[in-house]
Amino acid sequence: MGLTAGVILRFGPESFTFLHDKWIGFVTASFIMSIVQSVCCYASSFFGDKLLALGGNSGNFIYDVSRQGMWVPL
Repeated sequence: MGLTAGVILRFGPESFTFLHDKWIGFVTASFIMSIVQSVCCYASSFFGDKLLALGGNSGNFIYDVSRQGMWVPL
């Protein structure tokens, strides 16, 4: 409480509106970063000898959906 009161006295209550003012930029940056990371992970899965899980073919469609056959990403 003391730290919050000190910041308000020193910089005014506007110092706590930074996240609100920059919300659209933060949301856009996090969305773009998540897309970039997922594309990088997907692309890196095509290189090198990857060891797949031993139980990777369970027979259940929901668990077995992958880039190797049944599902084609957009």
